[in-house]
Amino acid sequence: MTRTDTGRATPAQLDLILTTRRDESDEDTAATDAEILAHVRNTLTLPGQGTPGGSPVTDDGTDYAAALIAFLSPAANADAMLATIESLHQQVWAAAPVLTVETVTDDGETYQALRCPVCARLVSDGGELRAVDVSTRWSSAEPDVENRQMDVTAGDHDYSGTLYYVHWTGEAHAVVPPEGWSESWL
Repeated sequence: MTRTDTGRATPAQLDLILTTRRDESDEDTAATDAEILAHVRNTLTLPGQGTPGGSPVTDDGTDYAAALIAFLSPAANADAMLATIESLHQQVWAAAPVLTVETVTDDGETYQALRCPVCARLVSDGGELRAVDVSTRWSSAEPDVENRQMDVTAGDHDYSGTLYYVHWTGEAHAVVPPEGWSESWL
């Protein structure tokens, strides 16, 4: 059985494409679903991407145009998703505001403390500071074909570094430590 590439189209969008093509084209009335979808893929392109023999879909705001665009849009694959996740991890750290170090005098005692730039509170004066890690574990997996299962052994508990920190004062907000700070997992 050959699987038809349906791009990012939902089943409802595929049904709309098939119904519309059969209603508008005498050639498609008796065609199989696979034949119609192959014809659409071979004759239409995404908006702005016309090619010889291919006409770009006009994005006129209709459900049919949206269905065609979804069908012609490449489906995300697992490798691309993992790359996106890694990129987002890096972007969170880069976008999170930096905690600032300041000298505080309280009841005659002077000490260094961190201030959250989001809520303007000293981290030590309220709320909680939590490290958010990747939480992806690389555990060994062995296929057990006889029992149709994967036997998984615990990973090494390597947290792969912190993505960012969350300062919780009734509402969580992402922060990162000051430049030059390190961390020690206990």
